Amino acid sequence: MPEFSYTARDASGKQITGSLNAGSERDAVNMLSVQNLFPVTLSSDEKKEPAFKLGSGRVKPAVIAVFYDQLSSLMANGVPLLRSLNILRDQASNPNLKGALTDIIARVEDGDTLADGFARHPKVFSEIAVNMSRAGGEGGFLEDVLKRVAVFTEQQDEMKSRTVGALIYPAVLASIGTIVVTVLMVFFVPKFGTLFDSLKANGELPWATEWLLSFSNGLQKYGILIVLFLAALYAVMR
Repeated sequence: MPEFSYTARDASGKQITGSLNAGSERDAVNMLSVQNLFPVTLSSDEKKEPAFKLGSGRVKPAVIAVFYDQLSSLMANGVPLLRSLNILRDQASNPNLKGALTDIIARVEDGDTLADGFARHPKVFSEIAVNMSRAGGEGGFLEDVLKRVAVFTEQQDEMKSRTVGALIYPAVLASIGTIVVTVLMVFFVPKFGTLFDSLKANGELPWATEWLLSFSNGLQKYGILIVLFLAALYAVMR
């Protein structure tokens, strides 16, 4: 049980300092209130690394969907929320989910709602999960909401997988086509430079071919810069 150091004032306004053992910060405040003390500062003397760094690490939608479904089933069968979270935290194999649940359990113990805990980990729990769990908690139908969120997450992941699968073939063709055209522009078109120059001198070179030659010369001169620019643009967009 952690030890808390406190600075408090009594009913007469006298400042009192000390320490006490309590299960959580909220319990420590309650213990001080019983003694008619009003806490000014309260801090834990435990020096340990936080179990989870907020905002770090994502969890696959399939794993999160299973978590929502299991949490819903446990609560529907009469297991209290805090006990359910502890069970799922102990069973979690994903380190990001395990760390997030550790933080959420601590927050729920201090009186926060499940939705508040979810909201602290936007990379793990989606915004719709936060909003729906908040509505379910306030309306008294949290189990049903979690079940619906589980189904929605599974459907969303399946749709995303199908979309990505459908785009793979066109993306491969586009990539191969881009490589082929680039190789032609950089290595093969310049070999016909003499022929194109003579046609241009006679005014027999079409404007489309002139544009093609200009494009080829640009790739040869600035190809590396273009590649670096595209790589930087991709990194910024990511």
